[in-house]
Amino acid sequence: MLRRNYRIIAHIDGRPSYNLLLHRLATGPQNRIPDHIPSTWGKLRYLQKRAQRILNKSLGRPATPETAILADLISTLKAETEAALGSGQQVTAAVLSSPDRIKLTDEEITDVFDYLGIRNLMAEPDTLDDLYATSSAYAGFGMGLCEQYTDAYACEREESHFRTQRLLHLDFAPDNLSGTIKSLKSARDGSVEEAFIDPELGLGRLDGLNKIPRMGPEEEETYWLAVTDRIRTLVQSFKPQITQLILTGSSASDPRFKAAVKDALSGLVAEGTLKILDEEGKDSKERKDKDLDLVFATAKGAAEFAKRRQEGPVRCVEGEECKRARERLDQEETEEREL
Repeated sequence: MLRRNYRIIAHIDGRPSYNLLLHRLATGPQNRIPDHIPSTWGKLRYLQKRAQRILNKSLGRPATPETAILADLISTLKAETEAALGSGQQVTAAVLSSPDRIKLTDEEITDVFDYLGIRNLMAEPDTLDDLYATSSAYAGFGMGLCEQYTDAYACEREESHFRTQRLLHLDFAPDNLSGTIKSLKSARDGSVEEAFIDPELGLGRLDGLNKIPRMGPEEEETYWLAVTDRIRTLVQSFKPQITQLILTGSSASDPRFKAAVKDALSGLVAEGTLKILDEEGKDSKERKDKDLDLVFATAKGAAEFAKRRQEGPVRCVEGEECKRARERLDQEETEEREL
């Protein structure tokens, strides 16, 4: 497990329009590209929207209404980052991860970044075409990362010795509860087996219930039972046993949530895998650091990917045979010039 230093800058809450957009994407079709649109009418509507998108971009407008909503949130984070950097430094390139159930497309992300004048580092050629929240969180906790990332072949050799994990990633926030099961060896590979986002089970739902006059304890108990059942249903749908568990989200440190997770996974997951639910910091500072890890792990992982995309050999990898041939040709050309 690699430990790296990150600078935490800000946690930005989305506006209601942003939360509504995520709700729509989370409960809508998983694939939003033309190959997965079933009807001819749907494909024609896509082409019409695409033409409007291109026109909007040519006029300097947000490509789509969704672009405007996402850009509003990211521009706030961009401004906070630039203020923290100081000295007039600007954010010119970035990486954006999205929930595995939503899977923002390259086009959707690039539209946002183009509007804000930011280069999308994940649009560069590489073996990893997209970056989603589970891989980001995995990397953010220092897992699935090779040390020699500036040497593509050394990195691949190192990653080939990683143990394959069947990972359960649970994210708990006021707006939703999400769960993803992913099989992977490194943070750069893997496939999602199952995923869900449930906007009705965010902690804000319980906070809303608590505002109801004379609410009895049974309502809160019903809520936590629903959380437990949703997680257990996800894990039961996946036959191989989960070997690793990670938690993220601004509400994930809530002891009631951890208790619900433990109840959900009891009998389905080995006790050793559940140990992270009992881990507490030795003192108040360590406990605070652990809570911050839950909130910012996904962002830390995205930052690590952004760093590696800029420092590592992303655009091309030269094989040893090609390298020897190029060096031989270079030598022959040098000798010819000398003659």
